Amino acid sequence: MASSNVTRSLAECPKLSGVGDELYNGRGFGLIRGLDINKYSIENRSTIWLGIQRYIAPLRARQDKARNMFSHIVADTRLPTSLTLSLTLLIGTLSGQHCRWVTWSIAASGSGCIITSVETIFNTTVANSSEMTGTLMKDDWPFALPNFQLRPLMYCHNNQLIMNFGRTALMGSASHLRFDDLPSLTAYQAGTPDAIETFAKATPIRSLVAST
Repeated sequence: MASSNVTRSLAECPKLSGVGDELYNGRGFGLIRGLDINKYSIENRSTIWLGIQRYIAPLRARQDKARNMFSHIVADTRLPTSLTLSLTLLIGTLSGQHCRWVTWSIAASGSGCIITSVETIFNTTVANSSEMTGTLMKDDWPFALPNFQLRPLMYCHNNQLIMNFGRTALMGSASHLRFDDLPSLTAYQAGTPDAIETFAKATPIRSLVAST
């Protein structure tokens, strides 16, 4: 079945409509549980997930230039099995109006996602530094990915706060080197991602995807 044929008309799902309303007009996230994925083939799991996404949001973004619609996160089999990795990913946001995860299995230990309200970060920022609030909303943040552009870190659209950024796009990384001719963060901007991370970690909603 072509993805264009997976539409709301295939099934009436009032609970999914409620999830969509929470995403757009409420708390900004939703959790769908109860499907026994072991009953379905990998292909059918993907179709089911596509249908859920289609029901909640009318458009889906491709994940790369090859137009893949899924990003599959798996363990690196090249690493020794005795090696234990300890990696902390600094906070940021993923590109897209809504981001979705489908969990097929769990990590042996650790792992998880932290969700934090943008409104809480905004209110905390206002309470601590009005100057930082202005810095967040200035359209002079030098993003390098996917193409260079200057835009705010946080902005308001239709009376809703939106935050979309990642440290790699602003500062570069070992796998995404930043070109020397691109502007760097200003002194006012440099400490802002750390402050946002501090505020976010103080009021997190944790989604664990590991065995306990």
